[in-house]
Amino acid sequence: PIIIIIGIVVGFIAIHYSNQIFMGSLSGNSIPSFEGMTTMIVLVTLVLCIPIIILGLYLFPAVILVCEDNSKGVIQCIKESFKLMKGNVWSLFVLYLSFLGWVILCIVPGVVVAIIAVFSFNEMLITILPLIIGISFLWLTPYMNTTFLNFFNEISGYNNKPIYNEINPLN
Repeated sequence: PIIIIIGIVVGFIAIHYSNQIFMGSLSGNSIPSFEGMTTMIVLVTLVLCIPIIILGLYLFPAVILVCEDNSKGVIQCIKESFKLMKGNVWSLFVLYLSFLGWVILCIVPGVVVAIIAVFSFNEMLITILPLIIGISFLWLTPYMNTTFLNFFNEISGYNNKPIYNEINPLN
């Protein structure tokens, strides 16, 4: 719903500027630049995306909480998520940023193959491009998910609880 609201706001801004450009061209006045419209749309989108990113960081543990205990309701898990993330939002944001280099490193082989494919007009390279990018993310995605689950365990206090029962050695 929030993304729909952002789309509506950006759409209205684009329609407003488009009408100004169209009416200006009909009346013979100078046409306002598209650069101004594009700049305005980008700025509004960025301003509206910041609260959504922050909300997404606050809601990060909600899915894990729902999966962990089926008896809890969704609203209760969202409330617990806000409690868990209070004071930890910046840590999670930095954790996400720490993977930025890895993501770029995973995309680089695909970009190189794409450049080679464009200049050599090789259809086979274009066909296997998603496979090349996908293979690199095959190792990164589990690593990222494990790191995020460990972050959740740390903020929720599950590190202090034993995960496995003690195994008694056979006599």
